[in-house]
Amino acid sequence: MRLLFILFICFCCIPSFGQQISQIDSVWFAETAAKINQSINENPKRADSLAKIYFAKAKSLHNDEYTGKGATLAHMSIIQLEPEKAEAWYDTAQVYLQRSKNSLWSGYLNMNYGIILTKKYSFESGINYLNKSIASFEEARDTTQLAFAYSSIANAFHDFGNYEKGKEYAFKGLKIVESQKETHRAKWWLLTVLGINYDDNKEYDKAIATHEKALKVATGNDRLLSSTLNNLGNTSKKKGMFAEAAAFFQESLRHSKKSPNNYQFATIYGNLGDLARQQKKYALARKYLDSCLLYSERSASPEKLKDNYEYNSYWYEETGDYKNSLRFIKLYIKLKDSLENVAKAGIIYDAQERYETTKKEKQNQELQAENQLRTVERNKAVSEKRIILTASVTLIILLAAPAYLLYRNKLNRIKRSEEQKMNQALFAGEQNERIRIARDLHDGVGQMLSLVKMNLSTLDPESLIARKAISLVDKTIDEVRNVSHNLIPEELNFGIVPALENLAEKVNSSGDTRMEMEIPDEIKSRHFDKQNELSIYRIVQEVVNNMVKHAGATMIYLSMKQISNTLILSIKDNGHGMDVEALNNSSGIGWKNINARVNLMDGRIKVQSEKLSGTRIEITLPGNEAN
Repeated sequence: MRLLFILFICFCCIPSFGQQISQIDSVWFAETAAKINQSINENPKRADSLAKIYFAKAKSLHNDEYTGKGATLAHMSIIQLEPEKAEAWYDTAQVYLQRSKNSLWSGYLNMNYGIILTKKYSFESGINYLNKSIASFEEARDTTQLAFAYSSIANAFHDFGNYEKGKEYAFKGLKIVESQKETHRAKWWLLTVLGINYDDNKEYDKAIATHEKALKVATGNDRLLSSTLNNLGNTSKKKGMFAEAAAFFQESLRHSKKSPNNYQFATIYGNLGDLARQQKKYALARKYLDSCLLYSERSASPEKLKDNYEYNSYWYEETGDYKNSLRFIKLYIKLKDSLENVAKAGIIYDAQERYETTKKEKQNQELQAENQLRTVERNKAVSEKRIILTASVTLIILLAAPAYLLYRNKLNRIKRSEEQKMNQALFAGEQNERIRIARDLHDGVGQMLSLVKMNLSTLDPESLIARKAISLVDKTIDEVRNVSHNLIPEELNFGIVPALENLAEKVNSSGDTRMEMEIPDEIKSRHFDKQNELSIYRIVQEVVNNMVKHAGATMIYLSMKQISNTLILSIKDNGHGMDVEALNNSSGIGWKNINARVNLMDGRIKVQSEKLSGTRIEITLPGNEAN
């Protein structure tokens, strides 16, 4: 499902009363904004040209509100053509909208930017701008646009694979629209995004019930009806309800033809083709998949092309044409890799944005320090004329000493802040890279291994070589699955304690080392900040691995306790110990990562160890009060 890039153009006709707009052709501005909205997808160059004319005319009239709107429209269009120039237009729009105190259009600006960034895989930055839009819409008291912002965040989390967060934000938006009778379109978006989060989380009955609610809201709108009926068909297909799915897809197609859209045609024909293939109706499936490919290319949607390549690979595989099946698998993997590269670029964008922000802050602080020093020098020159030399020197010393201490402390705080932000960028990049690698292993290598196994299965079943090869492929598939699982600890979805318990089970299953845990019930029943949970899990995982591999431990004991809002985590073993001083000076990546994660949470780490007496590591983490 795609959200429209712009949800606010319909408001362009609303006159502004926050600023004097005499001698302003408001009708012209409203009509031009409507033309920009109509051109943004099909002809972004025309939209960009009109937006700049709008901006220039508003600026020549010295009207801050219309100038801010013009910069917002220019930002909307330029990001389609030259994304690197978008930030400058965003800053310009913010300046004029703040001058005119137009929080509503500030909300539109941030929501639009956030939607586009998340669609371009700059997830972290996109969510940041969407959250800014929520603050602006709350200030403007516009509940309709606030609901749209929540649906945009819910959809972004869905696209990133975090379905629980997607459902959470969809429910927040629905709570707002329940009392707003005029927000039927926002309610449809929220129900739809809630339904697809249920669907991809394999909660199929809840997905169907939610899409049926959306169907009632969509009455009278062919495009909305087509989308919802397609969603119902897709969930029914996953449940194996093929007859119901076919009926939903055909009805969706009927409504889509009343409101033609290449992307929607590609979606429906793809689903019909995949459904026919699963029903072994290969001739019918071929017809639908051909149409799907045509409309996928017309829509210029890489996601639809990727789906079509995957459907075609299955069709050729099941009809015995393994050469073409392999050709489409290669097309699928190539396109998927290109999209993953875009995602990686988005991660780099997020890290770069944080770096640039830190750099600007540092430059501003240095400039302020320079100005302060110049002021001190001027005061010193005046003082030397009025006060005797001894008194002047004494006064300078008295002032300079605390100023120097304050300045040094300030620089230290800046340095710590920079280190913390760089660590956050590092760990965010690390986690996203883990996710990418895990998906590559699962979707790419896993599929190719399955194809190899399928080809081996066609050999003589009595052949010893074939049986050994199939057994080896099965072991390799299991190993790929284990590596993918270790990269993304799914147990954290249920909290830090279940994740640590699962880690202990893995250690105990090895047979060489025993790991025991003592965690009070009051901690087991509570939840901590998700980012801190991930850091705690990685710290424990690294420490336990070191104790098993390097310390030769046969017994590991982990305990947790909560004192006020401070979490104390203790890990000890019966290994052969280590040199603590050498450890503190270690250049190893593992120990550096442990220290970096502890520092990121403003924590402290204490290591006690003696040779042949084992090691005890105690980590104190403030600000982790459970809830």
